[in-house]
Amino acid sequence: MVITVAAFGEVEAGKAVRRSGAQAGDIVAVSHTLGDSGAGLDVFLHGADGFSRLKKAHALPEPQIELGRLLVKHRCHSLNDISDGLASESNEIAKASRVDLILQKERIPLSDELRHWAKLAGKDPYAYALTGGEDYELVFTLRPDDFAALQRDCDYVTPIGTVETGKGTVWLETDGVHNVLPPVGWTHFSEEA
Repeated sequence: MVITVAAFGEVEAGKAVRRSGAQAGDIVAVSHTLGDSGAGLDVFLHGADGFSRLKKAHALPEPQIELGRLLVKHRCHSLNDISDGLASESNEIAKASRVDLILQKERIPLSDELRHWAKLAGKDPYAYALTGGEDYELVFTLRPDDFAALQRDCDYVTPIGTVETGKGTVWLETDGVHNVLPPVGWTHFSEEA
């Protein structure tokens, strides 16, 4: 048996925000905290008690529909959902926009519960945010003044980097050192998927 699901929708003319609009000078930002769903799956797989936030994030993800509307209002340049991990989704924006993204690792928002689980599991908490999937949060770019206006309307967005002229590379800055962040994460139709 094969079950196929398709979703269709409409967008007002001129209101679509694509991955390809990031511009040098933009802020890179994300919604809420990242990695909770991937950590939640890990909690489920280990049969661990507690960690209700992580379990809920995995079992009942919440698409960021209202934030998407706010981003249009605040002239967002590019946008992607984080269903396959921040590393994968930010690389899609960089490549589609033909710019470089510089992400600051320590600015990536992680929940306290994720940090606690990662410590117990002996894992890097940022790995959940970068390569875990199913968060359904958003990564987006917009001008600094538009981001400041967005923050007045929305208190759950965090700036994590900047956009620079480049060739479609994502750089992860850790303690002042820049390393290429490859597009790792969930890849549809790959041999591992």
